Amino acid sequence: MMASTSSSEVIIHSNAVEYAPLILILPMLAFPVILFLGKIFNSNPFWKENVKEGGLIALVVMATSLLLSLWLIKDFIGSFSGMDEFTDWTWFTSSMWNSGNSTETVVFGFGVHIDHITVVLLFVASFLCLLINSFAIGYMNTDPINDNRNHRFYAEFVLFCSGMLGMVLADSFLWLFIFWELMGLCSYLLIGFYYERPSAAYAAKKAFLTTRVGDVFLMVGLAMLWTLFDGHLDYAYVFNDDNIAKVDPASLAWALGLMFIGAVGKSAQFPLHVWLPDAMEGPTPVSALIHAATMVNAGLYLVARMFPFFGSEHMYGQLDDLAFIIAAIGGTTAVMAAAIAFVQTDLKKVLAYSTMSQLAYIFTGLGAALYLANTLHWHGAGHEVEHGIVVVAFGAALFHLFNHAMAKGMLFMASGAVIHEVHHAHHHLHHDEDHHDPSPKELVMLASYLKEKNQTAFEFFKSIDLDGSGEIDTYEFKEALKGAEIADLPPWEMGPLMKAIDIDGNGKINVPELDLTLTRVLLEDEHDDHHDDHHEEFDAQSMENMGGLASKMPITATAMLVGSLSIMGFP
Repeated sequence: MMASTSSSEVIIHSNAVEYAPLILILPMLAFPVILFLGKIFNSNPFWKENVKEGGLIALVVMATSLLLSLWLIKDFIGSFSGMDEFTDWTWFTSSMWNSGNSTETVVFGFGVHIDHITVVLLFVASFLCLLINSFAIGYMNTDPINDNRNHRFYAEFVLFCSGMLGMVLADSFLWLFIFWELMGLCSYLLIGFYYERPSAAYAAKKAFLTTRVGDVFLMVGLAMLWTLFDGHLDYAYVFNDDNIAKVDPASLAWALGLMFIGAVGKSAQFPLHVWLPDAMEGPTPVSALIHAATMVNAGLYLVARMFPFFGSEHMYGQLDDLAFIIAAIGGTTAVMAAAIAFVQTDLKKVLAYSTMSQLAYIFTGLGAALYLANTLHWHGAGHEVEHGIVVVAFGAALFHLFNHAMAKGMLFMASGAVIHEVHHAHHHLHHDEDHHDPSPKELVMLASYLKEKNQTAFEFFKSIDLDGSGEIDTYEFKEALKGAEIADLPPWEMGPLMKAIDIDGNGKINVPELDLTLTRVLLEDEHDDHHDDHHEEFDAQSMENMGGLASKMPITATAMLVGSLSIMGFP
């Protein structure tokens, strides 16, 4: 049996600490409320249009959690002595018999632990969860495929957020593990949101089972830690330097190593990385939530929480091998994931492998910081330089965690907007085609010509823009068609052709107009060849269907690599 007890001493008196449990309790309570109301009012016009099928309830709850988090962070930053102790809320108290007639009282409670790591992750999680919630209302509620089941999405969403916020605020490794598993369950439900698709159901099971492999090792590591620290897992006890001094370094290294395997699974590092690309089967807000704000950062948070063990003077030089392994796993994954991303053509999978690579950078940074903390004498007077090195190394890793979470969250939401519009543009093209005239055959021939020559609209435009003005007139376009042996049209027949391309009506054609028109023409032509079932096969996430630079992403990535090397001084 594992029990967690907490002290109730707080260095400063803060009203925010008293309300801190609401940060995670409110989303947890919103979960059954949204499910219940969704079941009762499903298909109700007011529920769909005014409450957004529970989206606005979730939004209010997450906004409240963010405000409470900011209040707590403000009090922590304003307290120079720190607010790194615990406040305890007792869940239940029980007694158990020992040998003889004596009894032992066991208190199981939940405490809030506030330190610099908590502050960083708490802001990242609460802020991005609110933004993703706001984005989801516009993304999920405007797609007919989600009608009358968005309440399930928002209920699972708030429960997921509650798990992340609870893990960050928890005062013990036991509560961290409980909320860790809650996130694992919610990720399974969210990735498999479109469970009627075999690919989504498979991806959900793959993510759940792969992360469970890591979680088994995490549980064994926590059991070892519980044994080493005499039945305690709360931070107040296990991070105490006197208690660390009593622990066998080799056994502690094994316990932390097993816990690190759990972090590898959660943050999709080699070799437990295989679930992450398939997780793209979930809605785009789920991708943003899992890859930016919550789940993948949980593994990083767990490794960062191990810092007091590595930084203890009593463990000096005893855990350096484990720190090196953490950094090596991160470095290996960073190179591997970045290389795989070069050849992806699915927009969200490019971002998924990019996420994997950037998380690996952070693992490498944390491993380096833990190595320095374990091999340098950085405590006390006379070691100010060493202390600064350790603090900067650890802070740099957390800083990259912060900026990556923000940037990747925005990228996933931006990709969602692109996918959303490409899907609707394709849907409009194939379901409303009776409302527009077919494209002139010369444009169809031009589009086929460029496709056959593997030439982009930009390259073609550049070759025919004789005066370099950035726009081509009727004469230049006529000569281009003649040069490509497509058609030699008289001036009076060029008018309708120019009008079909000239979107802004200024009498000339620019690159975006040409690219958009030829992309539309290609889609029309493919539709004619593939009949009515082509719409079902259309992949809105494939960059090949987006035209322009996106369709050449591997080439673009290679160009970026060459450019980066030249900036760094490589020939």
